[in-house]
This record gives sequence, C-alpha cells and structure tokens, in this order.
Amino acid sequence: GQLVGYPILKLRGFGGPVSYIRRIEEVLIRAIAKYDISGTRVPGHPGVWVNGAKIAAIGVHIGDGVTTHGFAINANTDLSLFRSIVPCGTPALQVTSLTEQTCKFNKIEDLAVNVAIEFGEVFDMDVVWGNGFLSSEQQLEIKAR
Repeated sequence: GQLVGYPILKLRGFGGPVSYIRRIEEVLIRAIAKYDISGTRVPGHPGVWVNGAKIAAIGVHIGDGVTTHGFAINANTDLSLFRSIVPCGTPALQVTSLTEQTCKFNKIEDLAVNVAIEFGEVFDMDVVWGNGFLSSEQQLEIKAR
C-alpha cells in the first residue's frame, strides 16, 4: 500500500542535505496535488502532511556525497498497522493515505508515474521509462501532457 522511492544521486549540485529533502517534499506535494490533495511541510519534521497527518515519510542517508534511502508515501496503506508502531519516532503522530483523503482506491502505478514526472521537473532531469514499466495507455497519456 506504500510507494517507496530510493533515489541514488550525487548530492553535489542540489544545495546540500536540507535542500535535497525540500526538493523530495516538493516532488511529493506536486504528485498528490494531482489527486486534489493539498500537501504541506511542517518545520522541523521532514515529510509531507495533510491536515496535520503525515502522508509521506522521508529518510535519507548520505555517504560519500551520495544519497540513498528516500521516501515512502501512503497510497492504499492499511493505516491500522501504524497503531502497532511509533511512526517516525513520534508517538502521537497521525498518518493518512491517498485512499483516506480521496475516499477511493488509487493505483500505485499511477502514483509512481506522477512521482517520476514530478521528480524530473523538480530535479531538472529527464525521466526515461524502462521497457514494460508503463502500459500503452499510460505512455499515450504522458505524451498528451
């Protein structure tokens, strides 16, 4: 029920770790906006928030100037599972998902396409689709944008 992304990038040129995390947040805020969801940032708490609940977590590791790890965005996640853990180390943290916000099931594949497109825009990179990743219908839809 989560879309997990692990961008592996040389951090040089992205303004340092905080700027990099803000860019990841921007990617996710733009991607969920396509579902008419208004995501926000909360100072001091990386991730993306909707009405005080976290919809996307970000955890980045940087070694030798290269980023690893990344983000997890709740698409169709069973939110009851979060009652068994302390999400993001914050006991009172509320979590949400695309399904909870839109009141309908949303395909992770569609979310992945939206995140990839926004990643390319925010990071000023070309998105190259591997063979078999997108259906013919999705390819036509992207070309039409």
